[in-house]
Amino acid sequence: MLVKLTNALPAHKGQAILINTDKIVSVYAGAIPREPQDGDNVTYIDNVTFIHIPPHGTWEVSESLEEVLALIK
Repeated sequence: MLVKLTNALPAHKGQAILINTDKIVSVYAGAIPREPQDGDNVTYIDNVTFIHIPPHGTWEVSESLEEVLALIK
């Protein structure tokens, strides 16, 4: 089954991602430091959900862990 999620990676933030739930190995939430943007010098923390899908790697999405789990059940 395909689910539509929102990319959290700064270079692609807000873009849709379609993920095949049959390939998901693990899903977990966490905080990740992000580089300063827009001329400020402040590193910020972004709370994201990580979805690991080998061999492609791990995707960072904006939806909470609970939202992702509800979609893949």
